[in-house]
Amino acid sequence: MKIVTTENQTIFDILIQYYGSIEPLFDFMEDNNIVSVNENVNAGTTFIIDENLVVDNSVVDYLVSKKTSVATSDGSVNGDFSLDFNNDF
Repeated sequence: MKIVTTENQTIFDILIQYYGSIEPLFDFMEDNNIVSVNENVNAGTTFIIDENLVVDNSVVDYLVSKKTSVATSDGSVNGDFSLDFNNDF
C-alpha cells in the first residue's frame, strides 16, 4: 500500500499510524530507501507500507475510526546534532 504524508509527520508517526508500533522501523526504512531515522518528512511524501508487518491492528483501527492522523512534529529544527558535539544551533 502507498500512503501520502500530512503536515508535521515524522517517521515514527507514520509507523504508529500504519503499523501500530515502531517495531518495523528498519523494514520501513529499507522499503523506502531512508538512510536515517532523523530524516525530515515533507508533507505530500509517498511511502510504501507493508501491510504484512502491522504489529498492532487495534491501534491502526482506532486511528482509522477516529479519522486521526498522527503528527507530532512542530516543524522546527532542534539544532545541529553533528559529530562535533558543539552547541552551534
